[in-house]
Amino acid sequence: MTDQSTPIFILADDLTGAADAASYFRTPERRVRIGFDSAMPWDFRLTHETVQVFDAETRHLSPEVSFGKVLHACAHITQASPGALVYKKVDSTLRGNIGAEIEAAVRGLNRNIAVLAPAFPAGGRTVIGGVLYVHGVPVNETAFANDPHHPILSANVAEHVRTKVAWPTVQLDLSTIRQGADAVEHFLADQGDGPVLIVADTEVDEDLAVLAEVFSRDTTYLPCGSAGLARQLAKVWTQSGGACDAAVGSRPPRAQRQLYVIGSANQLAREQVQELQNKRVVRTLELSATKVVDDVTAPDEIAAAIAQIAADDADITVLTLSPERVSTVDRTRLVDALAQVAKAWVHRSSADFGRSEQPHLAVFATGGDTALACCKAVGYTEIWPEGELLPGIPWSFVGGQDEKLTLVSKAGGFGDAQTLCSVVHRLCHEA
Repeated sequence: MTDQSTPIFILADDLTGAADAASYFRTPERRVRIGFDSAMPWDFRLTHETVQVFDAETRHLSPEVSFGKVLHACAHITQASPGALVYKKVDSTLRGNIGAEIEAAVRGLNRNIAVLAPAFPAGGRTVIGGVLYVHGVPVNETAFANDPHHPILSANVAEHVRTKVAWPTVQLDLSTIRQGADAVEHFLADQGDGPVLIVADTEVDEDLAVLAEVFSRDTTYLPCGSAGLARQLAKVWTQSGGACDAAVGSRPPRAQRQLYVIGSANQLAREQVQELQNKRVVRTLELSATKVVDDVTAPDEIAAAIAQIAADDADITVLTLSPERVSTVDRTRLVDALAQVAKAWVHRSSADFGRSEQPHLAVFATGGDTALACCKAVGYTEIWPEGELLPGIPWSFVGGQDEKLTLVSKAGGFGDAQTLCSVVHRLCHEA
C-alpha cells in the first residue's frame, strides 16, 4: 500500500506529455517539478512533497537511444529511492518509442509486469477489445496515421507495441476490469513472474480508476498510460481523493500579453489558428518553413520576424510556420527558429512591463518539442505545473521562482477548432 511519504516519479517522452500527467499531482501538500536535463533527470535533494517528472525528450529519437535514456533514469531511481512510485507516461495515440521505453523502465526498476492503458476518455481516446479509438474512429484511420515522425499504422495496441518489445503481451479486457480491483489483482497474479506487458481495455474514467486502485495496493507493477490514468493515479497515490481535481479548470494570473507558438504540423492545429484569427484581433507571424531550414535564408527570415516583434506591442501574437512540407530531419531547425523568435518576444514584453506592479506573460506552445525549445531559449531547464487550463491542456510556471511567465502546452492534434479561442478566454480572465 502507498502512503503520503512515498516519493513519486514520472517519466515522459516529451514536454507536452510530461505536463499533461504532472498537473494532476499538484495538490495543496505537493508541488510538481518537471526537469529536462538528461545529465540530472532527478533532484534527490527534494523531499516526497515534490512530485518529480522527467521529460526524456525521446519522442523523435531512435528506439535504441530512447531505451538507453529511460534505462539510465530508472536505474537512478532504483539506486537512490528504492520503493518509489513510478509512472511511465505514454502518448494517448501511441506515438513514440512506447515498447522500447516500457522495456527499459521495467528493467531499470527491477519490475516484472507492466500494464499499459493509453486511453484518455476526456480526450476521446478509448481502448476496446485491444483497439485504440479516437472519438470512435480507429486511430490508424485518423490524422495520426500520417504523423510525420510516428505514423500510426495499426490501431491494435498490442500489435503496435509488439514490434518493439519481444515480451509476451496479454489482453486485460473490459469485463474483467468491471468486476473491480480484486478481479484485476487476481488476473495480474496469474501472469507469473514475467516479464510481460498487459494491455488494458478502458473506456471511461471509472475503468481507469479500477486500475489505479490496483496500483495503490501493489506497487510492484509498472503502470503505463496517458494523462487519463495519471489523473486517477494522482488521487490514490497522493491520497488526496478528489482534491487534485481542483487543478482542472484552474487559471493562472491574467496574462497582459500572450504568445501562441504553433510548432505542430497537425492540420487541426492550423484550423485552431484560423478560428482564433476569425474571432480575435491577433498579430500573426508566419515563418517560411523552407527558408528557416536553409543556411542561407534562415538568418534573414528569423531576423525579420524578430524585427516585427520589436516594432509592435500586440496583446496576442501567433507565431507559426508556413504549411509547406519539409524533411522530418529538419524538425529541430524549425523548432529552434520558432524558439529564437519566442525568446525575442519574451524579452521585449518583459521590458515593456518591467515597471508594472504585477507583470505577467503567457506562452502557449503546441508540440512538446516546441514547448521545450521555448523554455530553453529563455534560459530555464525546469517548469512547475499548477493545473489544467482546459481538460488535457496544462499550465505551468516557468522556472518557478518569480512566477511571471506562464507556459500552456498542448499536443498538436488535441482539442477542437475552438480550443485556442477558449485558451485566450481563460488567460484573459474573461467572464
